[in-house]
Amino acid sequence: MSDHDPFSNLLGALRRQRRSRNADIDFGKQTKTGDESGLNPLDLLSLPAEQRDLINFLSRQKQASLAEIQAKIQIPLPALSAALDALVQEGYVHRVLLHNEIYYRVVFGGKVKRGGRGIPQTIWDAVDLDNSVFLRQVSLFEHLTDEERHQIANLAVSQHYKRHEVILWQGQLSENIYIIKNGIVGISRLKPDERHTDETEILAYLKQGDLLGEHNLSAQHNLPSLATATALSEVELLRIHRNDFMEILLRYESVALKLAKMLGERLLDLNRRLGSKGGDVKLSVIIDTTHDNLVLGPILALALAQTTQRRAVYAQLSSPSQLIQRLGLSGQQEIYTHPEGFDIAAIEPALGLPSNVQTTLIVDRLLGEYANVVVGLTTPIDENALYALEKAHQVIILGHPQKAQQLQRLLAQVRTYIHPERANLIIVAQAEEGLDETSMRFDYVLPDVMPADIMLSTLDDLPDTLAETALQLAYRLGRTHQIGVYIPTTIDVDKAVDTTSYIERTQNFLKQLFGDVMTT
Repeated sequence: MSDHDPFSNLLGALRRQRRSRNADIDFGKQTKTGDESGLNPLDLLSLPAEQRDLINFLSRQKQASLAEIQAKIQIPLPALSAALDALVQEGYVHRVLLHNEIYYRVVFGGKVKRGGRGIPQTIWDAVDLDNSVFLRQVSLFEHLTDEERHQIANLAVSQHYKRHEVILWQGQLSENIYIIKNGIVGISRLKPDERHTDETEILAYLKQGDLLGEHNLSAQHNLPSLATATALSEVELLRIHRNDFMEILLRYESVALKLAKMLGERLLDLNRRLGSKGGDVKLSVIIDTTHDNLVLGPILALALAQTTQRRAVYAQLSSPSQLIQRLGLSGQQEIYTHPEGFDIAAIEPALGLPSNVQTTLIVDRLLGEYANVVVGLTTPIDENALYALEKAHQVIILGHPQKAQQLQRLLAQVRTYIHPERANLIIVAQAEEGLDETSMRFDYVLPDVMPADIMLSTLDDLPDTLAETALQLAYRLGRTHQIGVYIPTTIDVDKAVDTTSYIERTQNFLKQLFGDVMTT
C-alpha cells in the first residue's frame, strides 16, 4: 500500500524528464509491426546446443515444469536454470503460472497475414484493429487527434501471450509500459504461505484499454513490480518504452492529467482492498561490501529484540548457506532461535521461480511474521536487492575505509532506490584502519575484534563499541531527520529561474551542520 501522492509523483517525474532531455522524440519513425519476441528457424540455428535441446523438447509439449524438463534432458540443475533464464530473456520461452506452479512454454514468432481482398477497411478495423484505430478507444488518448494517435502508435510494439503466461513478475524490473489491446490480465501477488495452493488471489482484473507497468512513470528510475501480471485469456499488448511514454506525457498535457487521475483512482481502490495491516513493522537492510562480516546483522536483530521487546529476525538474502556455515548451524531447518530472543532465518530459494520473485517471497514472509526484520546483502547490488531497498526503513552500508571510492559509488546507487522520507542511510566502517586517509564520513566504526560465536553471545558479552553501535542503530531505526526546504523554480507566476546556486548554497550550509546531505 503506497502513501505517496500519485499526482505529485507523476508531475515530479515529468519535470525531471523535461530537465534531462536533450532532444524531442522522433514521432515520425516507422511503425514497428508484428511481435519482436518469439522464435524463428534462424534463431534456432544460432542457439547454443543446450538451448536448442530445450527448445526441441518444449516444442513437442504444451508446457513443461522444471522437474519434467530435467527428467528428459540430462543437464545439471544450475545449467538448466541458466539456459531457461536466457531463453526467457530473449523472448523465446514464456513462464506459465498454473495452480501456483511454474511451467515453461516455447513462443514461436510470426505474423498473421490478411488473405482477403476487397473487404472494406471498416470490417478489418472491427476484426483486427490496427494500433491507431485501437487507440481511439483508449480513454487516455480520447482528446488527441487521429494524427497524434497515429504518432503514438508508431512507438508501439505488439506482444502476444497465451492463457496463464506471465507478463510481469512481482519484483521484476521493466522498462516498458503496456496497453492491453485484447484479452484479460489478472493482477495477483504470490505469497510465501500460498506457494503450493491451487488458487491465486486476484487483486485486480485489467481489460482492453487498461495500462500495465504505469508505476514506473512516477519515479526517476525503474521500480520493481509489486505484483504479478498473468494472461487470463489470449492477450495482445502494445508495448511502449518508458522513455517514449514520458515524452508522450510531456507533449500531450491531456494524457498526463488523465493518467494522474487514473493513478489516483487505482491507489484509492488498492487502499480500500488492502486496508490497514496494523502494527509497525520495520525493515533494516545491511549491505556488506567486505563479503566477510556476518555478525552485524544478527547483533542488530538482538538489539532490536531487547530494546523493543518485539519479535526480530535476521536473514541473509545473499548466499544463506554461507550464513549457516559461518554461524555453525546444522542446515536442517529454516528458522533458528537465539537464546536471547531473536531468530535467524536461513531460507533457501524455491526452485523454478525467478530470483527476483524469490526475494519478494522471502522478504514478505519475514515482514508478515516479525515486527523487526534485518536482511543482509552483498555487493554488487542487482535487481534482486531492489525490492528490499524499496521497502527499507534503514539501510546500513558496511565497508573498509580504504575503499572509500567504491563506497561512494554504492552510496549514490542506493540513494536512487530508497525513500528518503522513510529510510535512514548509515555508513559503518569495518575497523579503524584507513580512517585517517579518507575524507569520507562514517557514522560508526566497528572494533577490530568481533565475537567468535554470535549464537552464544548476549549484548553484555560483546565489546562495548559493538554493543553501543548496535543499540544506536536500533534507536535510529525509523528516524530520518528530514529537513524540508522549499526553493521556488518560477517567479512572477510563470517566469522560470535557475535555482542551481541556491540549491548549492543550501546544501553547503546543511553540510556544515550535519556532515552530509541527500536531496530529492
